[in-house]
Amino acid sequence: MPDTPQNGESGIVQWLIKEYGFATAGGVLIVVVGIFWGGTHLLADPGGSVKVLWGLIEYTKEGTPSTDTSSTDSTNACQQELDTIKKSTAQLSKQVEACTAELSSSIPILDIGVATGEKVPKEEIPEHLRQLADRDKELRKYETSFAFKLFKLERAVRDRGGSINVSIDSQDRHSDYRLIQQVLQEIGHFFGSIDGASQNTYNALKAYQETYNQQVEEEFRFKQLGYLGYGTLESIRSTKRMRERNS
Repeated sequence: MPDTPQNGESGIVQWLIKEYGFATAGGVLIVVVGIFWGGTHLLADPGGSVKVLWGLIEYTKEGTPSTDTSSTDSTNACQQELDTIKKSTAQLSKQVEACTAELSSSIPILDIGVATGEKVPKEEIPEHLRQLADRDKELRKYETSFAFKLFKLERAVRDRGGSINVSIDSQDRHSDYRLIQQVLQEIGHFFGSIDGASQNTYNALKAYQETYNQQVEEEFRFKQLGYLGYGTLESIRSTKRMRERNS
């Protein structure tokens, strides 16, 4: 039986080398140090050691170690919040577009006052606008009547010195020429489009005056053809009445 060492750890190491050789002694020392290190960590943090051990078991069993799902849950929550923000932004954008369109089609109260020439309280504006709309409808119906057109032509005849020479091709006369075409059309003496053209108006008026001259005595006939005066206006009015009476 070999002698046992008496001088502590260094003596043990020398004895192991002497008795079993350098390689064997080195292996024994590594095993001892490993057992000592593992025991120390196990006593210091048993929970952590168990986790490490369980992770090694899972790695060996499944091929991958277990992972913490907290980061995945956080990512999903952030993505959901981002999706909610995107939806809210889209809805807000639609609301802005709708409000912009409504504002662009609306009329400020001050503009209504300027347009109507009256200061109307805010609460009375709807009723005031309804009244204006009704007046406008009545006025439009009146403006399209035969009597109103003759009235406007009578004022034009007066403004031009007692007669309108329709052979004059001037832009400022085209509105008068359109009225002449319209009244002649209503008594069956104009068949073209209402264009206010001088030549078309002249031809229609002259043809009407010639037809009228054939129906009355010489003292009542028109002397100047192609001129619209008070006499021609009165004959047009009489012709309209006769047509309505015979219809």
